Amino acid sequence: MRDFVALLNSIEKALHDDDRQRALLRYWENCDPQDRIWSLWLLLDRRPPKRASSQEVMEWVQTWTAYPDWLISEAREKASDVAEAAALLIGMETPAYSCQLHEWLIFLLDLRSKDPNRSTQVKEAWQEMNGQERYWFNRLLLGSFRFKLDPLVLIRALSVYTERPAYTLWYRLLSDWSPSEMNWSELLLQERKEDQWRAPLGLISPSPWPIEKDLASLEDWRIDWWREGQRVELQWREGEFNIWSAEGRWWNLQFPELSVLKDGFSNSLVLQGYLLAYQEGQFLAPQLLTERLAKKPTKKNRDNCPVLLVLDDLLEYQREDWRNRPLKERWERLEDWCTDQDLPEMVVLAEPLRPHSSKAVETYLKTAQSAGASGLMLRSWAASYGKAFYWPRPDYEVLASLLYLTRDERNPARFSHLSFGIWKGEELITLCKCSYTTTPEEYEELMAFVSENTIERFGPVVSISSELVFRLAFQNLRHSRRRKSGLELIEPRVVAWEKAETTDKVPQLRELMQLIESNKSSQRID
Repeated sequence: MRDFVALLNSIEKALHDDDRQRALLRYWENCDPQDRIWSLWLLLDRRPPKRASSQEVMEWVQTWTAYPDWLISEAREKASDVAEAAALLIGMETPAYSCQLHEWLIFLLDLRSKDPNRSTQVKEAWQEMNGQERYWFNRLLLGSFRFKLDPLVLIRALSVYTERPAYTLWYRLLSDWSPSEMNWSELLLQERKEDQWRAPLGLISPSPWPIEKDLASLEDWRIDWWREGQRVELQWREGEFNIWSAEGRWWNLQFPELSVLKDGFSNSLVLQGYLLAYQEGQFLAPQLLTERLAKKPTKKNRDNCPVLLVLDDLLEYQREDWRNRPLKERWERLEDWCTDQDLPEMVVLAEPLRPHSSKAVETYLKTAQSAGASGLMLRSWAASYGKAFYWPRPDYEVLASLLYLTRDERNPARFSHLSFGIWKGEELITLCKCSYTTTPEEYEELMAFVSENTIERFGPVVSISSELVFRLAFQNLRHSRRRKSGLELIEPRVVAWEKAETTDKVPQLRELMQLIESNKSSQRID
């Protein structure tokens, strides 16, 4: 248990996914062999049933410690939760011996809520733990164990440790299994024939469109809106239907409404598509789909963010790989297939744009925002799969005042990120934070201003007087309840230090709010 708690602490403190993967690999290498599969079970957001109520736990603590009622009540109010309050009240001493993770989990699974000796058993367990172990044990006891770890990080670490392809692990881990009925080898290492046909082909992201490239022969190109959604690979093989994300995540459980595609469709077929947040004929904000994926796939979350599946390419047909065939041939086969199928309303075929000139393409780019798109996707009709281009619409621009500078984690002598603000009435409020790279001469000039105009220092952050004005560019913006401004800029970057401008040229917050509401086509806000 002590090793598992150390793992949780390491993951919480890690700044990057690579650090989290290394922590997982160290734990599996050194922990008790039986703890490996139980750790997977917990890290996949599974847990034993609740074995005690909050009131019972605090009563047991009071009986053991003999603390007065007022102290118990005060501790419960001050601590973040009952699990923490109980752990702190009992004490932080560290016994010499600690039971293994699997022993405590089996203990909790065997513990019965109506057992008259339950309180004695829990107190004896507490005596064998240090403070941190008690805290996580109490979370398990109360049925409130939650630990946020991206499953993709866990799968990648497992793939390295077991030397097995990541796609073979997704289905095994996310299916219904119990560590008390299956060991590590049976779950992860044994060969399964279905691994052969579940392998995703893999999606290739479009490359940036070369600005110098000419679009004179428009009839040679297929042009589509590029919308902010989730690209997916849809796979029908050997009677199974699987959904894979562009990153290689298995998404059958995340989108159960797409299970209607499992039956009645062609076997040995792989399509490319993308999922969009969509309801009653309108595209919803892309972050709704991102938020849905971060939550459990409950009916409430599905109803809050219905999806539209747009099919736009065919990768495999009747057990034959079609990726090397020209797009024209792949598209005609996909159109014929869709015509032969009774597709549900949530599934549609992508409709290409048909600009008549290069100027028409530019017009599409300028109006992409009002169409709910972030740009255009261009593919040659004669090209094989993977030879696609993404042409983003022009960035928005805004003037903002520099408020804070943040030091680089790896090189504290330099500032790596700047925080900018805009007006809200007569107050400058923080709008965004973005990285900053510039010439050595301009950086020295900025540092000279910072040294003379620093207002406050707190940790790696320095607050300065708000005299400097910068021009920022960003792809899009959206409402955000987590930010003081109520806005989030998508992919902000510093364009230039506007040394001739003053803070009275910085816009008001309401002007950016109006941009969201009206979907303006003009790109500059000064």
